[in-house]
Amino acid sequence: MPEITVATRKNQDILDRLHGNEWGSVFEAVENGERVLFIMGAKSEVYGYATLNYAPKYALYKRLNIPEIQDVYIAPVHRRRGYATQLIEHCELRAKEKGAEQVGISVSVSPEFGIAQQIYIARGYNVDGNGVTYDRAPVTAGQAYPVDDNLCLMMMKQL
Repeated sequence: MPEITVATRKNQDILDRLHGNEWGSVFEAVENGERVLFIMGAKSEVYGYATLNYAPKYALYKRLNIPEIQDVYIAPVHRRRGYATQLIEHCELRAKEKGAEQVGISVSVSPEFGIAQQIYIARGYNVDGNGVTYDRAPVTAGQAYPVDDNLCLMMMKQL
């Protein structure tokens, strides 16, 4: 059974090998108390990670003091085993322990994130009703945006 632990900078090398990310800025936010980075794995192997952001960029979450689950990632070889769901549940529990009544999560509208869209809906997340965002800002009708992982639906769940 995989274990979920809090990551520190000493885990950066293994995270670099697992999945490219801007780990320097992630760990800076962790050290500032803005985020918690959870890693999941067994023995010396990391299967995936997720962050719980207590200082989200999205205006609605910020205004309502809603923490956001971000960057849920499971290595391809470990997918389809329920690990993403376990990481999300872990983040939800930690947010609730800190007093959150709701938690947010975003999902790209790109087809490659279809499984994530299904997982989030199955876990009880609903769209926030504010439409699509790009890099956490509302999109403007008539404007063109790249269909990448910054073009997202923002979702929320009662804890």
